[in-house]
Amino acid sequence: MTILLLAGGAAAAEEVKFHLVSKDVVRKRLESGPLSNRDRGLKLQELFEEAGCRGDSLEARAVKGSKLPNLVCTLAGETGETIIVGAHFDHTPKGDGVVDNWSGASLLPSLFTSLKQTSRRFTWQLVGFADEELGLVGSRDFVKKLKRSTEVRAFINLDSLGLSPVKVWISRADKRLLAALDGVGDSLGLALDGVDVQNVGNSDSQPFRDRKIPVIDLHSITQQTLGILHSPKDTLAVIQFEDYYSSYRLIALYLSYLDRSF
Repeated sequence: MTILLLAGGAAAAEEVKFHLVSKDVVRKRLESGPLSNRDRGLKLQELFEEAGCRGDSLEARAVKGSKLPNLVCTLAGETGETIIVGAHFDHTPKGDGVVDNWSGASLLPSLFTSLKQTSRRFTWQLVGFADEELGLVGSRDFVKKLKRSTEVRAFINLDSLGLSPVKVWISRADKRLLAALDGVGDSLGLALDGVDVQNVGNSDSQPFRDRKIPVIDLHSITQQTLGILHSPKDTLAVIQFEDYYSSYRLIALYLSYLDRSF
């Protein structure tokens, strides 16, 4: 698919090519989430392999303090600079955890497919984090083990999508990442709302912020839907699939645009 992206006015019009996975595939992956966290990790690994991320490109990295690994899918680019897209795959026992956060984790293989179709400037890592619900265990371990020589340009966190159109944690977002997302949203005719969630809890972006890496958190939580998280209401039935697929479409284009322009 080709889209004309207007960034900073017509004089800066830019054509960005990106590939979309079908609605059927995205829906099937969303519906495939097992209930146990261990099985979710195994299922996410299977979905990455199904999408073509396998062999040396896919690692199950042991996490200190957890029985679950971080799953890291790497897509090499022309430079050593890296952008990381992450989503935790674990959930609390109070619900099925489809929103929080199989909705984010199950999108990672589809985003891999979107990115791999064209040449890339950046190296991309798509990471399924373990044990976010136990205190950001997986993401903290991941950042702690980052080599100092690794130049991470940005971290994009996907957590609890599909309850509404994409929302952004404005107060935490890097200004350049936010401006790029606004431009992409405009090109798709999507109005992006800011909903800060610092009073709800923390997210896997925190360890990256602590490392001075630019971050942006994408979610779908509103005051009206907040009560779904960590409750028996968190099931597949509450996902608004058209909003969820639109979120995937937005994020896929956003990543392609960042690769060219960030």
